[in-house]
Amino acid sequence: MAGVAVREKAHGIIVVTVGKFTPQAHYFANGLLVRLIDGTFLLRTLNKMNEGAVNPR
Repeated sequence: MAGVAVREKAHGIIVVTVGKFTPQAHYFANGLLVRLIDGTFLLRTLNKMNEGAVNPR
């Protein structure tokens, strides 16, 4: 994935999982423009967005 980002001149990579990333994944991402979003962060962010949403009912 990092090779594709370099070839395509991407500004970064976002990798999302509903689970957790290993320490090795964090180590790998640390030196690159890779943002890891785990399930806990994803759910917390979605809940915050949902709190601000207008319920059409």
